[in-house]
Amino acid sequence: MTRISVHGRATHSHRPLRAQVRIAVSLEGRDRAAVLAESTATHNQVAEQARAHADSGAATWWGAEQVRSQPVKEYIKDSDTTITKFRATSQVVVRFQDFDALAAWVSAIAEQRGVNVQGISWELTQRARREAEAQARADALRDAVARAASYAAALGAGAQTPELDVVYEDGLRPNTSGGSGGPAAFGARAGGGSPGGGAALALLPGDVDVTAVLSADFLLTDPAED
Repeated sequence: MTRISVHGRATHSHRPLRAQVRIAVSLEGRDRAAVLAESTATHNQVAEQARAHADSGAATWWGAEQVRSQPVKEYIKDSDTTITKFRATSQVVVRFQDFDALAAWVSAIAEQRGVNVQGISWELTQRARREAEAQARADALRDAVARAASYAAALGAGAQTPELDVVYEDGLRPNTSGGSGGPAAFGARAGGGSPGGGAALALLPGDVDVTAVLSADFLLTDPAED
């Protein structure tokens, strides 16, 4: 009996269905009360706009964290003297399904003082993600079957088909170092420029790649055993 151990891998690219944007509000100055007041007002304005997008249906979810302030020391140039400033920060996160609305909003708020677009992540819906994972797992197993058959042919097995013995998700094969931690890994390739400028930002969403990796053992009966 010959054991054939192989890997199986499959990657499928999907158009994103959601875009999660992270907006940071950060202001600083010598007057703590003034910094906190301006930061709070800006934060509330951004949060209200996020709420409006959710109410209109352009966004499916939004969340905002509390405004926080802290002192920061800054050295005066060419000296050992420091001055104390106060910095106030907060974040608003919005998940859009209308990418045109996202582009227009990001371009507009990027012009506001203290507002920065930290990043945009392109995503699938939960249902689409589960379906994509299932398809990737099935195709990864088919890839493993094809690899095993190729090795069997190289061994001179002729028309004999290797028999599947066991399948391991990535990182679960005993006595081996851990892999990526699971059968499916998500990534996004996003194009586009930096937010800003007078016109609406042209967002170029990248595909969401769904990858499944596994290893499998097959058994091939030696001719002498037939």
